[in-house]
Amino acid sequence: QEKGLITYTVDMFNDFSLDDVNFDFIWPEDYSKTYNVDNSNDISVGLLVKYKSYKLLTLGDLPSQFEDLSIKNLNIEDKDIDFLKVGHHGSKNSSDLQFLKETMPEYAFISVGANNSYGHPNQIVLDNLSQIHSKIFRTDTMGTIIININNENASIKTQNDSNVITFTK
Repeated sequence: QEKGLITYTVDMFNDFSLDDVNFDFIWPEDYSKTYNVDNSNDISVGLLVKYKSYKLLTLGDLPSQFEDLSIKNLNIEDKDIDFLKVGHHGSKNSSDLQFLKETMPEYAFISVGANNSYGHPNQIVLDNLSQIHSKIFRTDTMGTIIININNENASIKTQNDSNVITFTK
């Protein structure tokens, strides 16, 4: 606001659509509630994006306990996630096994800098994703990751690999 930027406060009641893309806010539940939070990560925006038959879930930097609470706000048919943007750069405080078993993401994307001082992504998160057979994509090793959905076909391409993964639901 100091720089003249417009800010918006969102919660579960601010869902919207843009053309054929639906944006469903699943966290915070109600921004007017008083949350007992240690830091602002605990009220990161949780968003389910739906296009055609595909679903992408991103939960910002939410720690595990809030990830678990946020997915209780999903309809049962929305819990089968195609794409998960792994929370908090794959820190040990995100993407616990219970959360992953409930959402079962087919593809997991970890946005993380190479050789970062935090050691992200954490091996526990990588093991959890492997345990549910999620295909893992990481920006530190693969560079930019591009998801393209055209009709019912989808593809994933990375900057450092000329191979393109294509699939149909």
